[in-house]
Amino acid sequence: FADASAFQSAYRALHDAQKIAIPLKRPKSQIRILETQGMVALLEGDLRCADDEFQKCFELYKVIKETPPFHLKVNAALVKLRKGDFGRARKIYQALIHNYPVESNATQNNQIKINLLVCQRELGDITAVDDLLQQIEMVLGKNDLLERIEARLILSKTYFHINKLPQGIAHLKEACIEIQSQVDQYQRLHYRRGVRE
Repeated sequence: FADASAFQSAYRALHDAQKIAIPLKRPKSQIRILETQGMVALLEGDLRCADDEFQKCFELYKVIKETPPFHLKVNAALVKLRKGDFGRARKIYQALIHNYPVESNATQNNQIKINLLVCQRELGDITAVDDLLQQIEMVLGKNDLLERIEARLILSKTYFHINKLPQGIAHLKEACIEIQSQVDQYQRLHYRRGVRE
């Protein structure tokens, strides 16, 4: 439902699932429902609700004395980043890089570093920014196209922020070229469909 922007239908289905799960007293089922509600809220842009749902998940993991999974922490950090709570987001991202180096693949690890870069930039930690810029630049080519475009735009803004204009301009130019290549691809597909019809 949520992928099709039918958020209310998604919430209703999750509410029904909750009515079944709560009387059964199965914390893991409750966690799965709460986490899904958090993801629906995140997709909808309701960051306060998403943050609340993810926090409830963390509390239930404490009750059952288990470590919350990697993906829950990634999602919780993303919500904090989008809310502008850069300090808390940074703390989670740093812990993820330190504690879960094997669980994240190279692309996911790079995405975490890019998000950490945003936090460090917004918090004014220029030393950490310089270090992260070098790490991200080294593996940028391994990202898929859409992730690379997003990374280039973030890198560009960061370079402008720290007055490294040539690097910022270079990344902005590359992002524009890659965006244009995507637009050209869709236009060719649209043209071909029009000719056939």
